[in-house]
Amino acid sequence: MSKSNASAKNRRAFIDNTKLQNTSQPSINTSNTQSTSNPPATTGLTLQQVIAVIDKRLLNVEMFVKESKEIKELKEDLNKKVKFEDNNLEEDNNLEENNEIISEFNSRFEMLAEEISNLKDIIIKLQSFTMDVNKALMEERMHVLSDLGTIVSDNNTDVNTDVNTDTNFEINNE
Repeated sequence: MSKSNASAKNRRAFIDNTKLQNTSQPSINTSNTQSTSNPPATTGLTLQQVIAVIDKRLLNVEMFVKESKEIKELKEDLNKKVKFEDNNLEEDNNLEENNEIISEFNSRFEMLAEEISNLKDIIIKLQSFTMDVNKALMEERMHVLSDLGTIVSDNNTDVNTDVNTDTNFEINNE
């Protein structure tokens, strides 16, 4: 019976070992563990060894993720610096172009301001000239009208006297 007990124990031990290996196999790479199809010749990994392997792999994954994030951040920083430097160069070029445009607008504005000032002076001179001419014409007209008024009034009195004398003459002739 001892032989049958021993073989039963061995079978149970084999089933327990395969269950342990099957449950730990998805998290552990198959290259580090023995396959389930072949019964292990030696005993499997202990719980501490499995935890150590998983811990090493997790640390490797964490370091990989951390390094990839750092590399990504460095690339982004480098791109930002390059873009910033490009923007600075573009801004410097834009500032130079803007300064040129501003100076051109400023010179045009000053030229227009001078032209407007000259036009204003010309209009004031023209207005004063026309006012002087109008004043001279009014004075001349008043002179002419006043001279004509005395002549007309003299002629009216002469005509009246001539008419009176003619009528008187006719009366006397009859």
